[in-house]
Amino acid sequence: MSTEPLPAPLVWTFDGPFERCLADLEHTLRRAIVMVGDVSRVALQIDLSLPALQARVDAGDAVQPAWGQFLERIGRYGLPGAPRVRHLRNAGPLATLIVAYVEAPTLLPSLPPEGALAADRRSRIRARPLVGPFRKVKP
Repeated sequence: MSTEPLPAPLVWTFDGPFERCLADLEHTLRRAIVMVGDVSRVALQIDLSLPALQARVDAGDAVQPAWGQFLERIGRYGLPGAPRVRHLRNAGPLATLIVAYVEAPTLLPSLPPEGALAADRRSRIRARPLVGPFRKVKP
């Protein structure tokens, strides 16, 4: 039995105002799901640069409610799990989206029973809110 290597993950970086980055990240995620073809074969990781996030907070950006609303919106996509969020301590782009996926088998599978499709059930994504030392201190 030969094993096929997994395809290279899809990687995008985002920088700028926090809410715009999340909107762009969500749009790119939708495009990646269409490109891959099946949301059940996708795993997500979002890398957040803590120095870049701190700079955005210092510039007046608010982390909440934007982060919670972002998680709520992508929770409707039927992803098999919540995105993994990795907090990076080095400077870089504010956010990096990494989409890992498994290519579809070459044989046509049978259709799943009714109600088994992701659109037919509520998502089970439960992500923890983004918290950290991101409060802007008033002088």
